[in-house]
Amino acid sequence: MEYWLDGYNLIFRAGWNDLGLEAARRRLLGHVASLPHPVRIYFDAARGAPPGLPSETQGRARAVFVARGTADDAMVADLRSAPKNAITLVTDDRELRGRAKQLGAVTVGIEKFLQRLQIVIAPPESPAPIKSAPSNAKARSEKPEGVRKSEVDDWMKYFGFDQEEPPTRP
Repeated sequence: MEYWLDGYNLIFRAGWNDLGLEAARRRLLGHVASLPHPVRIYFDAARGAPPGLPSETQGRARAVFVARGTADDAMVADLRSAPKNAITLVTDDRELRGRAKQLGAVTVGIEKFLQRLQIVIAPPESPAPIKSAPSNAKARSEKPEGVRKSEVDDWMKYFGFDQEEPPTRP
């Protein structure tokens, strides 16, 4: 499986455009590089690729800058020659999703993709192993965690031990 991302659509939906486009593109490339699948990120680029932005990151993520036409049209054209059901196209653009589905691509929205990406970037901590409950679990659950000093004093008085006199042994 390979992910194809509608780059600017994702950047704007994620709210990363506040960083500036260059920083947002770098952030996106850096994040998707950790995915276990190949990723293509399509960007509209009438002037070509911006200087200084790597076209590949760690061999898995590749930025595609579309100088003629739109990134949407380039994705659809590339889908025509891609193996069926091998591509997951990530966008919130309804028209692009419809065109991609007609060509056999699986589509997913930006929010769902970002949730998957977050799991890869910062996986949840493993839960502590579950210990088997003892056979007398009910009795143990009713046992108090600790005893207050006032309770100890009450029991000492009840059994005839005065706090001021140490207990005697027979």
